[in-house]
Amino acid sequence: NLLRIDENIKGHKQLKKSMKKLEQTLNVNGYELLDMLDKPYNEGMNVIATFIPDDTLSEDEAIITRIIKPHITYKGKMIQGAEVQVSQG
Repeated sequence: NLLRIDENIKGHKQLKKSMKKLEQTLNVNGYELLDMLDKPYNEGMNVIATFIPDDTLSEDEAIITRIIKPHITYKGKMIQGAEVQVSQG
């Protein structure tokens, strides 16, 4: 969601730093957030996907364009599956 906010808005830089610090703290404590944004989507992924049409993509192309809920693992074991929005041609 932070990526959708205009970087010129007051407080954006502080929010970005806070998110980075939060992610580092989670990683130190054994949690990992899988970065799926702007990655290709395939049907074998363990995610809940909502599809939206995108005329700029080719017919067989599907890209994860929004993370609604992140994929989270704790000490290598998945504790929350991702919910994503996928743009497809």
